[in-house]
This record gives sequence, structure tokens and C-alpha cells, in this order.
Amino acid sequence: MEVINKMVEVDFSGNFLNAENCKENDVGVIIDEGKLKERTSNGNTWNQLTITVEVNEKQFSHSFRSQEGKRFQETFGADTKTWVGKKFSVIFIPYVDKNDNNKIKQGVEIYPKTEDSQVVSPSQE
Repeated sequence: MEVINKMVEVDFSGNFLNAENCKENDVGVIIDEGKLKERTSNGNTWNQLTITVEVNEKQFSHSFRSQEGKRFQETFGADTKTWVGKKFSVIFIPYVDKNDNNKIKQGVEIYPKTEDSQVVSPSQE
């Protein structure tokens, strides 16, 4: 049997939109209306919305934090079906990873882009 030494490109960045599979200020598009999933942590229960997005011609999942969801509701309305096809911009947000010796890491938030191509930026909130 002949062994072929070929470079294999592997992507371990995962299925969720994160700082490893996008760049700050990348523009993406919402692909579906998403699904709500009940979450529980420290005795608190809430529904979290996870949608499919496309960035740089690749599809990822994105779970909204509360403030992100409110931002999209204010911009595009409460019915997530109307968000499909809407554009957004990727913003990196630093956070402390308590599970990794309190290292500072980059999280991802998405900000809606309006029809006039303006991004609803963090400074406008």
C-alpha cells in the first residue's frame, strides 16, 4: 500500500461564529429564523435564540446574548422570520475566560446593518 503524504487542512474553530473563524467588521447575513432553546444556569432558566448565519461564504450558528437580541428586535422587529436575509457586522468583545486561568479572550457579537448600510455600533447604544 502506497502512503501519500498530503497536507490536510483542518478547522477546529467549530460550528459557532467565533473569533477564530471570522474577522472584526466582517459582514454576514442571517440565513434562518432560528430556534429557541431553554437554558438553565445557577438556578436561572431562560430561552436562548440560536440562528444560522453566513460569514465569508461559510455557515455558522450564533446564539444571541440578551443585549444582542434586543438590538436586532429594535432594528428589524420582533418576528425573527423578518430577519432572514438581513445583514450584520461582526464586532469582537474582550472577555475573561474563567475556565482558562482568567485569560482575556475575544468574544463575538453581531450588530445589525440597516438599509442605508449603517451599522448599529456599540457607541450608539
